[in-house]
Amino acid sequence: MGKLFFHHVVAGKPDPIFALLREFQEDARAQKIDLSAGIYRDEKLQPVLFRAVKEAEKLLPLVPKPYLPIEGDSRYLEKMGALVFGEFLWKAKGKTIFGAQAPGGTGALRVGGEFIKQEVGGRIAYSDPTWANHKQIFTRSGLEVESYPYGDFERCKKALKGLAPGTAVLCQASCHNPTGIDFSMEEWKEISQICKAGGLLPFFDLAYQGMGEGIEEDAAAIRLFIEEGHEMMVSCTQSKNFGIYNERTGAIFFVTESEGTAKKVGSKIKPIVRGLYSNPPAHGGKLVAMVLEKPELRKMWEEELSEMRKRLQKVRKKLAEKLSLKSIAQGRGMFGMLPITQEQALQLKKEFGIYLTLDGRINLAGLHDDGVDYLVRAYEKIVV
Repeated sequence: MGKLFFHHVVAGKPDPIFALLREFQEDARAQKIDLSAGIYRDEKLQPVLFRAVKEAEKLLPLVPKPYLPIEGDSRYLEKMGALVFGEFLWKAKGKTIFGAQAPGGTGALRVGGEFIKQEVGGRIAYSDPTWANHKQIFTRSGLEVESYPYGDFERCKKALKGLAPGTAVLCQASCHNPTGIDFSMEEWKEISQICKAGGLLPFFDLAYQGMGEGIEEDAAAIRLFIEEGHEMMVSCTQSKNFGIYNERTGAIFFVTESEGTAKKVGSKIKPIVRGLYSNPPAHGGKLVAMVLEKPELRKMWEEELSEMRKRLQKVRKKLAEKLSLKSIAQGRGMFGMLPITQEQALQLKKEFGIYLTLDGRINLAGLHDDGVDYLVRAYEKIVV
């Protein structure tokens, strides 16, 4: 036998969300609820295949499949630029914005992290709490990470004002994961001024456009910051709002002060992409572009997205009323947080087959009417 190189490797911890999902799948109980993974499900708790996406699949020609350019599909990027920034701003500012297609929101965030490390200063701050994967993405990009408190706006402002100049500030544009609670437009205006005064780089993570209040409303903070003259970064994903999770479709945009600067940024992003994944997967981007450019498919998609939004609002309203939880009632999108301890979260799983993360985050799309009632009964037995 040759030299052993791997025998010293110590087993790492499994990803908490995917570990929960596996536990749920292996749970033989008839009555169980999965509130862990961030996947939208319909009233029957089934993943949704958008009708608009299904129709777009039929329209895509069967052609050879060469590599995309390093920055991705230009049709997709054009359509996503208009969706994220709005038609008016995209037409007015598009030449000063560099965009690159990426493997989902995770890939987009990682590209952004690499760019910050290389060109901006190597520091990023994100909300506490935040999506569990943010820390791993940015630490693996080599960034120094810190957090700012979320939920108490005065404490949040104080922390942001204390950040070192050049720090990137990761902000979830809407449907905050895990709390579901977003900043108001007045609060966004204050954050904008803090970023200007402190020399901070806004970095928006837009993962749920259209699932909170609406397509335009959920991107309002991003558009405000552009209008107020910020250079900034925006990551987006179409996993949730197009239901194409395993197609790994996302993008990152860099809003700059000039067309020349946008081209220079692009010249630095392309080598980063080349070294990470060479070029992005194509199919999901083609589907998104097809849906957005065909008026009949765009209309169908918007109607389906509205149906999803209304279902989430209905579940949220019922759960908030039954548990008298203001924090749930004030939220938007798929997520909310139950005020429970880790021990109580484990108890819900063990005694009732209710799977949620240890911090109390729940995916409201994992509930229907009977599921809400079951969760409430279980919660009241353990917590109240």
